[in-house]
Amino acid sequence: MRAGEASLEAGQVAKAVPVGAATKGTGANVPLNVHGAGVTDQVPNATAAAAPAKGSVSGVAAEQGAATAGKVVRKGAAASDDLAITANPGTGNPTAISRGIGTLNSRQVAVLDRLPGFGSNTIASKSFGQRDLAALTAATGDEFAMFSTGGRRLIYRGNFESVPINQKMAVQLSKQGWRWSSHTHPGFEFGVLRSSPGDHAILRAMGGNQSAIFNSIGQRGIFTSTGDSLNGWKPW
Repeated sequence: MRAGEASLEAGQVAKAVPVGAATKGTGANVPLNVHGAGVTDQVPNATAAAAPAKGSVSGVAAEQGAATAGKVVRKGAAASDDLAITANPGTGNPTAISRGIGTLNSRQVAVLDRLPGFGSNTIASKSFGQRDLAALTAATGDEFAMFSTGGRRLIYRGNFESVPINQKMAVQLSKQGWRWSSHTHPGFEFGVLRSSPGDHAILRAMGGNQSAIFNSIGQRGIFTSTGDSLNGWKPW
């Protein structure tokens, strides 16, 4: 999209365009968490994409979730005839999903089904939160970014090293009222919570003060347009 063409077209989906080496915080096209991945100049309307093929990550999660979302257990001897429904504590939990003992919950599956690949995007309700975003990364190994306005969440899917949002797109999103709430970095170590020059550039382009990074188990780090911040860091 050329400069000035900031309006969104219904039904458009972000399309990755390969670029060369990563830009270190300067230039017109700096993707989130720059590592040389593709970027695009087009800001699409978030629209529902086709559900993934049978056997995909979200499809499998949906099948597993249906089987494990709840189970009937008997109480102790004093109430042996009573039945109680208990939820699987691993359902929707990023840590459990990362360890292979949990599955996505129905809300997370519904969003992932509309994000079939790199550059796809969708709008979710405000009930879709940061923990849900981390769960998507735990299940897929990909980065995801979340932008918020009012009661809506705009979710972009990237790959294992970046999300295809550049500075021009960031400016357009900001003009439309979106703020950059967070994005994810796949991995489990504290080091993956560090922000990149591309992260700083996007935050500056959107005029934001700070944003959050979550890893695959839901740990959180905070960064500003100039670097990482210790304020607001949470281990869980």
